[in-house]
Amino acid sequence: MPDSWTRYNLHQILAATAIHCDLSFECAELWLSQANHIFSSLQIRSNHNQYVIVRQVTFTWAFSPTTRSSCPSQGWLFLCPDTQLCSGPCSFRWPDCAAYWSHDPFGAVRLSPQEAEEAGFPLITLKLSVWGDSWDSIAYAELWQFHQAKGFAPDSQEIARHLGHPLYQLCDEVAIETPFVHSKLSLSNLNVH
Repeated sequence: MPDSWTRYNLHQILAATAIHCDLSFECAELWLSQANHIFSSLQIRSNHNQYVIVRQVTFTWAFSPTTRSSCPSQGWLFLCPDTQLCSGPCSFRWPDCAAYWSHDPFGAVRLSPQEAEEAGFPLITLKLSVWGDSWDSIAYAELWQFHQAKGFAPDSQEIARHLGHPLYQLCDEVAIETPFVHSKLSLSNLNVH
């Protein structure tokens, strides 16, 4: 659609259980090239497995039958653009309006959730899933030794510079809402299941 919203007709949704939008973060190599620098700077010496690098975030619009006995003969579901799922370079959230039903194919007249339920449209449940990777202290110790054996200062960002990676910057916790990691997003297509 011209406004970047995605439109589905009612019959597509009746045949589906959910629609997923995946946001992928390609940063494991980037992280591992400078993890020891970050841990050293933050004076983190143990429990490394408690620190997780986000690999993927999945937004799910799940559908369930309404409590009404009949369903409208036609209607359209509109899903927000995937760009509205990101509120910053490394932050994500559901927008105020992630989806809405409409009787008109252009979505000009939005139905409130209550109106949609009363009309018999499937109920929409929003779900957010996050997947990440972590490594234990032994892995980071071996990585430290490997970087040192290759001639790099393990507690620096030398290896990241050598590999041409962007450098992580530590941020004041008060000044930023997200953790100290910044990475590029790769948005995939919406998948209907």
